[in-house]
This record gives sequence, structure tokens and C-alpha cells, in this order.
Amino acid sequence: RRLSRCNQQDVAQLNYAFKRPSSPAPPSPPSPPPTFPEDEYGEVLYYNILANELWNPDWPQYHGGRIPRTVLNAWNSSAWFTTGDETAEAIVAQWPTYPKDQYYNKIAPLHGVPMVITNGAADNKTPLAWAVGEAEATGDLADLYTFPNAAHPSIQNTPTTNGTSCAASIIRSFFETGGQAADASCMDSLLPLDWAGRTAQTQLFSLAVFGTKNLWGFN
Repeated sequence: RRLSRCNQQDVAQLNYAFKRPSSPAPPSPPSPPPTFPEDEYGEVLYYNILANELWNPDWPQYHGGRIPRTVLNAWNSSAWFTTGDETAEAIVAQWPTYPKDQYYNKIAPLHGVPMVITNGAADNKTPLAWAVGEAEATGDLADLYTFPNAAHPSIQNTPTTNGTSCAASIIRSFFETGGQAADASCMDSLLPLDWAGRTAQTQLFSLAVFGTKNLWGFN
């Protein structure tokens, strides 16, 4: 809407946005506090898995593949929304790795083993099709919970009306029952997307991107 209307105020806010080298991370809402405890996520574990299991220098999106690193660097420095691969690559380049064994990049047949998979339909990092394929390949007891408006990761992008993360609640209930059942009742209380920019979190994100809490620039 800012682009189609494009008054002087819009020009100022768009200039503010497009001068950013990459998209800012969405700010945490002032209230309620974050619902995904920090002790459930670790940067060390993340980069250990990334460096040893997920990062393949022969893939076209990374160095050594069909797309030169210089091209990716130029794109990352000129685009508003970028993947941030240059940061991850710098860390992975120095991370200790272990040799890949015969199980690398293989999906274990887990028929008869309960499993919960959550994925957002708006996830561009781990697309929903991947989760569907994983659920179909891993076993007959794999339950896939899809969140239509959730980006990546679903555990941090499925807020509910009572201030909790729905994806986290489903996963937690699965473990609390010993893998016997998952309580997905929170999906009935998912917050809708705030297209109007009325919530405090949306206004903070608008401030980070456009330099104003007024998402659409209406007076």
C-alpha cells in the first residue's frame, strides 16, 4: 500500500526500510514475556547440527556450488530481505566437524514410533512440503500439525490469545504424556495476523523496519 500510494511520508519510510542491509528480527512483545524458554534452545547445539548435518558446501546456494560466493555476497548486501547466510557461513567455517557416517542424510523408518511434527505454511526456510514428506516417510504414527500463517520457526510464530506458543504447547504435551498423545486444542486460539498493525508487537516491528509504529502511515 505504501508503494501504490507513495506520498512523501511513504517515501521517507520506504527509504528507511530499503537502506537496511537485511530484515530485522521481530522484536519480542513487551507483554506477555516470551513463551519459548531460552533453556530449550542453544546456539551451540544449533551450529553443531548446522555444521555437521545440514551444511553442504556443494549445494548451489553456498560457496563451491553453481552460484559463486561473490554473487551471494552482492545479493545479501543489496537486498532488503536476505537469508543471512554470510553470517552462518563464517561461523560454520570455523566450527569443528565430525566425519559423516553411513546414516548421513538418511531418514530412519520409524514405523510404530510416535512422532510430532509442526510446520508453518508460511515457512520459507523449511517449507511445508518438507514436513509433509518427513511425516509420510518416517512412520504411520507421525502426526503433522500445520499452522497456516506461521513463519519459521513455528515454535516462535504461533502465538495464542493466552500468550503461549501453540507449537511449543503441542510438543510439550506430547512429551509430558510419554509420546502417547499431543494436545492441539491451542490451535483454536491462535492469534490472527495483525494486518492492521494494532498490536504492540506489530507496531514494534513496524518501528524497526519503517522507522514508525504506524504500519500503513494513515493519520
